[in-house]
Amino acid sequence: MIKKGICLLAAVAVLGTTGAAWAIGVGLGFRAPTGDFGDLYDGGFGANVVMEFPLAPTISAYGDVGYTTFYGQDLVIDGTTATAVDDIDVWGFSAGAKFGIGGFYLGGEVGYFTEIDETGLSPLVGMGLGPLDISARYKITGDANWIDLRASISFGP
Repeated sequence: MIKKGICLLAAVAVLGTTGAAWAIGVGLGFRAPTGDFGDLYDGGFGANVVMEFPLAPTISAYGDVGYTTFYGQDLVIDGTTATAVDDIDVWGFSAGAKFGIGGFYLGGEVGYFTEIDETGLSPLVGMGLGPLDISARYKITGDANWIDLRASISFGP
């Protein structure tokens, strides 16, 4: 895995010398836990910083660092509130690629998420409107899955 990461970084460094430039963006979003994770946590809010690099006219690579707070639920057992689940703060570190046509795109990413200590995959779909980007991702980590809806603005090409 480390060798693959080093190869990817080397490829991006070489491609960076072709005259293309990174675009940097910031985003805000709502995260909706699903499955067993949704039984313990309510929706959360988060913020992301994204860097994107064009590889071809319709393909780009990107990296993403994000922070999310998930709000814990009260557990109810036999009609009695037993205990509250503590809120958790999750940092996510992801990288992936997008393929786009006419302002719409599909993509995928792989990432690591702190606090839940999981690596996961995320298929994504989105739409770019100039510097504004609206996207939906489904974070699949194994024990903790959630829908990530976000809007971001990009600074750069």
